[in-house]
Amino acid sequence: MTRIDTETLQGFQTQGHDFVLVDTLPADAFAKEHLPDAINIVSDDIVDEAPQRLPDKQATIVVYCASES
Repeated sequence: MTRIDTETLQGFQTQGHDFVLVDTLPADAFAKEHLPDAINIVSDDIVDEAPQRLPDKQATIVVYCASES
């Protein structure tokens, strides 16, 4: 696991890197606002849902969780 900052993520997006973006906020917060192309896997469910929702073991996965405010 590697931590990245916002600028690195923006670079991934603008340079066309292939990655899966996962937002871990509750579904209602995700419905209100999330980054483009993100999928929602609630943090409490990530252990159970990740194998089915993220089957490509070679994929680069970027996980984020913004605070609800």
